[in-house]
Amino acid sequence: MPLDSHELPDGRTVKLGRPEASPENPKDLHLHRFLLSLAVLPKPPEVIDNTVYVKQPWGMYLNDRYGCCVFASSSHRRVTQAGMTGQQITIGDDEVLRAYSAVTGFDPNNSNTDNGAIMVDAANWERHNVLGGDQVFAFARVHIDPQDREMLDLATFYFGGVWFGINLPISARRQVGDVWDVVDRPDGQPGTWGGHAVWSPKSSPDEREVVTWAKMQRCTHAFISLYADEAWTVLPCAWERNDPFQAINWTVLYGAMAQFGPVDPAS
Repeated sequence: MPLDSHELPDGRTVKLGRPEASPENPKDLHLHRFLLSLAVLPKPPEVIDNTVYVKQPWGMYLNDRYGCCVFASSSHRRVTQAGMTGQQITIGDDEVLRAYSAVTGFDPNNSNTDNGAIMVDAANWERHNVLGGDQVFAFARVHIDPQDREMLDLATFYFGGVWFGINLPISARRQVGDVWDVVDRPDGQPGTWGGHAVWSPKSSPDEREVVTWAKMQRCTHAFISLYADEAWTVLPCAWERNDPFQAINWTVLYGAMAQFGPVDPAS
């Protein structure tokens, strides 16, 4: 069924857009298999802030009009990772709608098709299609246990952030602009508001921050632990050529990725 619009405390109207979590797949790659030994990698600081690489305002990417949060959050990821490798890219709203339509059949002229997207479907599409002006395809999507705070922080530091799927409670609607935190009430039950996808480029010992609806949103680690049911890092093809930390064993990762075929086989 079409997604509802929601009015936030600041008066903005926005949409969610993740109808369900990505299905579990035995072929999924897990970050701990490919991350080099922490003994040879630079130690992450207590405060990890990759927003410093982003020299432009965060885009809404039409997530105030359509349930395209999966593609809006993926765009936030690409802008962050490009900045970490010395690029400043621009992703247009038309690019986001093109991706949303290609993956889900969304038609802007038919509200009945505005039903959101599954995160892995979007990531798989990006292996063969450009999203934005960076002209860089996604190479690999790598799963992270959303309960593993250490691995989440490592992914944030070494790869720019974590792409979360979250079952938002209704209580989070009132907390937008403040801090998303756990509340012990019926409106704090997971999923009572709906599913959402967000990009998180920033973490500290006390909290994590995510990008959603063109703004940074603070949230507690307890909030992530309770409501996030999937977490990924997505590596662009350019990351191997210009990996800021050389944190991945690329030989092992290339071997694991062989089962998925080449990136952009048409090129």
